Amino acid sequence: MSTVGKKKPKILNFLLVVILSGVFGFFIGKFGFQAGKTLPTNVIWIWSISFIPVFFFVIGFHEAGHAVAGISQQFDFKMYVVGPFMRVKEQDGWRFKWNKNVNTSGGMVICLPTQTHNLKKSFSIFAAGGPLASLVLTLISFLVYLLLRPLTVSYFFLSLDCFRSWFLLSPFFLFGQEALPQMAGVS
Repeated sequence: MSTVGKKKPKILNFLLVVILSGVFGFFIGKFGFQAGKTLPTNVIWIWSISFIPVFFFVIGFHEAGHAVAGISQQFDFKMYVVGPFMRVKEQDGWRFKWNKNVNTSGGMVICLPTQTHNLKKSFSIFAAGGPLASLVLTLISFLVYLLLRPLTVSYFFLSLDCFRSWFLLSPFFLFGQEALPQMAGVS
């Protein structure tokens, strides 16, 4: 098969992911904007403020999935970055450092292989660890959401509902953002 023949399915898969992501984003934005019109101002503030800790927690959980998967493949766990926080393994142990690189603020785990046997499988498992952790967090968040569903409507419960929605939706979007391009063969 020629190089052009091999590239065609990858380009089509890439375009499909881009188009579906755009359509999905459009509807999320459209319905999110409509829902935002009916929310009280204090709920919008609580939701906005809760975004930062939820972001760090969700990204941290996702990156922990990569780390656990890497360790399970006997990789040497070297670095864990979430937002401005970074833990680096040095010769005398783990050290905390501030992450000053904006490119890695969305999270990063560095695990290096210690053997050369079956690297493709090991790296595939390492790469899948994060999206799987995000999927697990989505399921846990959904169960908590169902268990804590408010029986009455008040500003407190509406605020709590928004906070739980962040926990429910954030790992799901992170799973989709990482897993879909890999399944389409784009990354």
